[in-house]
Amino acid sequence: MDAVLGMNDSLVEVLSVSARLAGAYGDPLYVALGGLIVGIGGALSMGIGAFTSVRAQKQVRLGVLTRLRVAAKYAAHILIEKVTKYMVRRGLREETARVIAEEARRRGVLDKVVAEEEYGIREERMENPLGAGIYTGLFYAVGAFVPLTPYFAMMPVSAALPASFIMAALMLGIMGFLIATTAELSIRVKVIELILAGLGSAAVTYAIGRLASLLLGINP
Repeated sequence: MDAVLGMNDSLVEVLSVSARLAGAYGDPLYVALGGLIVGIGGALSMGIGAFTSVRAQKQVRLGVLTRLRVAAKYAAHILIEKVTKYMVRRGLREETARVIAEEARRRGVLDKVVAEEEYGIREERMENPLGAGIYTGLFYAVGAFVPLTPYFAMMPVSAALPASFIMAALMLGIMGFLIATTAELSIRVKVIELILAGLGSAAVTYAIGRLASLLLGINP
């Protein structure tokens, strides 16, 4: 999911920037270099941001697990009561629920049961901060290159601009499909949503670039 979100963000951002540059300048090289700089900066920023966020989240969750392990060792009766209540809410009789809680204590998993039931934490499912940072940054960079390809190919801006929109729209459609499939959302709605949002943002920034070109006297 980090990879998908990273690529989706870069597609929208770099497409918008390149469209704005295309509206202000007529040289595809300027557009390509400007978009590349934004892409590199964005990849580093997104990668570091993902690493920091996931690392902080993991530290908080590990702190919760540590406190529960201490509680399981020195105040097991409190956790036994919690687990008993969880089981009762699931429809078990209190006597049966208490037997299950005592068995969890004997097996040394009392803290894990509470962690999952009360906090939704499972240590084996915690995301790797470094991996999240690398995947997010790498796929951001890959996504950034897609709308810039026509400009790096030195196509005239008049042809590179629509080609860039088409390539970005196709990739946004793929991202929408992946997100919808992963989150069990409507594929058609998500695909249309991402394409319209991405292309709409780029169209607005292109218009801003054209306006800036006219106001500053830059002739593409």
